[in-house]
Amino acid sequence: MAVRKFDGFDVYDGTASIVEHRGWVRANGSSGSAMTYNQTGRFGTGKSLALSGGIGGTQSITEAFTAGANQSVGFAFSAPPLGYLAAPNSDLLIFRNSGTQICKLGVTAAMALVVGRGDFTTNLLGTTANGLIFPGAFNYIEIELTRSATVGVFKVYLDGALLSALNFTAANTGASDINEITLASQTGFSGGTSRFDDY
Repeated sequence: MAVRKFDGFDVYDGTASIVEHRGWVRANGSSGSAMTYNQTGRFGTGKSLALSGGIGGTQSITEAFTAGANQSVGFAFSAPPLGYLAAPNSDLLIFRNSGTQICKLGVTAAMALVVGRGDFTTNLLGTTANGLIFPGAFNYIEIELTRSATVGVFKVYLDGALLSALNFTAANTGASDINEITLASQTGFSGGTSRFDDY
């Protein structure tokens, strides 16, 4: 599998940089949502991308590419303080087909990771124990996805370790190939900011 994209979010000077030069498309959330670039990076140097959904909203960026059934993606994520994420689940990374959600990874208000096919309720695939993600600290998350309605694969690694609760090898991960990936922040209260780095 060839490398399609990598982004450290270090050289941005505004929204136009994302849209025009890096292949991301921004979607605004509710009132108070924001996107900033001057947050400290994963290793204490450089920059990271900070997304805030405002009050009960979502702030996101999406990249589009040629559709395919197999996708591998990794990114560093730093969660906002406890109480700021939307309850019960907040979207984190969404695999889409032309805007339609196929599969996604989320984080709960209790800092567990959760995987769903389009949603986290009727199509919930699995969830980890609470407290897996520590607010304010960067964790590196990697996902391997094979899209299939019968023999789909969805594997989530946290800081290099495969999470047994999010290791699916014969799942319904959707019937449509993936041609978009979205990074998102959903917050229940203004001031909650999710940071992303090393995509």
